[in-house]
Order: sequence, then structure tokens, then C-alpha cells
Amino acid sequence: MSSPTKISQLYSISTFLLQAVLGLLTMYLVTRYLDPEDLGVYRYVVAVISLVAVFTFPGFNKTIPGYLSKNFHGSVSSSMGLSLKGSVIGIIVLAIHGFYYNGSMKGVLFYAAAIVFIPYVIFSRYEFILQGLHLFKKIFYFKGWLSILQFFSAFIVLTIFEQGVLLFGLSQFLIQLFLFTSFYFYTISLLSNKKIDKEFINHSKTITYYGVVGRIILPSLQILLNSALGPESVALYFISKKISDMASNATHQLMKPISMNISSASNASDKYIMLKKIMPISLLI
Repeated sequence: MSSPTKISQLYSISTFLLQAVLGLLTMYLVTRYLDPEDLGVYRYVVAVISLVAVFTFPGFNKTIPGYLSKNFHGSVSSSMGLSLKGSVIGIIVLAIHGFYYNGSMKGVLFYAAAIVFIPYVIFSRYEFILQGLHLFKKIFYFKGWLSILQFFSAFIVLTIFEQGVLLFGLSQFLIQLFLFTSFYFYTISLLSNKKIDKEFINHSKTITYYGVVGRIILPSLQILLNSALGPESVALYFISKKISDMASNATHQLMKPISMNISSASNASDKYIMLKKIMPISLLI
């Protein structure tokens, strides 16, 4: 395995470790200072965001890194049009939820979710752009800043100002609105051409359609839990799922730099050699 790939893996796994540590600390804060019902309300709003995000064609997140690694930088701009059109549906659904819960804390959070929906769902694509450009060092810096600011925001809101889930949720949304927007527009400035593979859009649509079931199962389950058992059950589900996901994420971080090298390799024999090398790692996923 080449030295640049090892360095990329180091940055990738460092990103995971930093996010895992700060994520656990943030989870400690929210579980200690927020009531399970309030935390469940916030997670319910996030679950609805995740559900309606399917209209923005999330398959682009899977395909963009591979096409960028092959120097098709126009893939990003060509994906944006479809995603923005689909985001209108998501914003409308969130706004309707806000109107339905109007006058309550949940209603305010849904209105805020509608405002940040495009940065939260589409501009967060900066990570996959950087991945396709093999810039794992920048991913480490960007996601590191995001995790640090989210943790300190939670710490200040919950422990110093002793506020509840409303200010906590709004502060988290505000950080993501600012950082995702800044990161995205900086990242697209790194693109150097407008080349587009003619199969890119159809390929991405196919990935989206095949992945729809997987995309909607988890948020739908949380929405059903909220309806049947109340927001406390959503909070408990979120905590257990967050912890279980951490183990598999470590292996995925190791795979990302290698998969980008495979995508950009032009020689079939080189791809075969790299595939043989990653087989032991892939068995851990």
C-alpha cells in the first residue's frame, strides 16, 4: 500500500476518533442535562429531516467521490440542480410539520429545520467532494471543527446557561448552517474542470432508487416509536444506535482512501491488486 494512501488512512481514522470522542462527550451532556422526552423531540425532528432527505437524491453522495476521482469535476454542479429541486419537497414537509405543531417547542424546531434543510442535507456533501479529490486532511480539519464547535455549543447551552432542548437544537442547527455552507462553497472552489460522465446522473438515480428502502427504514422506525411509545423511546433508540454504529464506522474510515484509489486507477490489473489487499479489511464491515 502506497505511502499517500497510508497517510490518507491516518487522517481518516483520526477523523473518526475525534468525532467518536467528542460525540460521546456530547452524548453525555445531552443525556445528563436534557430530559429523555425533550431529547426525543429533537431526535424526532432530525428523523423527519432524514426521511424527507430522500427527495434530494442521496445517491449522489455515493457516486460523486468515484466520479471526481476520475477527474469528472462537473459531476458536482450537475447533481446540484436535481438535489435543489427535490429539496423543495423536503422544505414544504418540514414547514407543514412546523405549522401543525405551531406554538410549541417542536413547531419551532421544525421551522428551523426547514430553514437549514439545504445546508444540512445538500451542502454537507462537501465531505464526499473532498473524498473524491483525495483531500482527507481537509476532511479531518473540517469535521474536527464541526465536532468541536458542536460539543462546546452543547456545553455552554446546557451547563453554563442551563437551557433546554430548544436552544440546544437551534444552536446545533445554526452551527451546521454556517459551517456546511462555508465548507461547501470552499470545496467547490477546488474543482478544476466541468467534465461530466454521461452516465453519472442515471447512475446516481439508480443508486438512490435502490437505496430508498435503506434510507427510510431508520427514520421511519423513530417516527413510529414516537407515535406509539412517545419521544422518550426515540431518545433511547438514538443512544443505543449511536454507540453500536461506532464500531463499524472505524473500518469504513480505513476503506475510504483505498476505495478512492481503486476508482481512480486506470489499469485493470492495478485495481485487482488493490482489491486483493483490501479483502481482509472488507470482511470486518
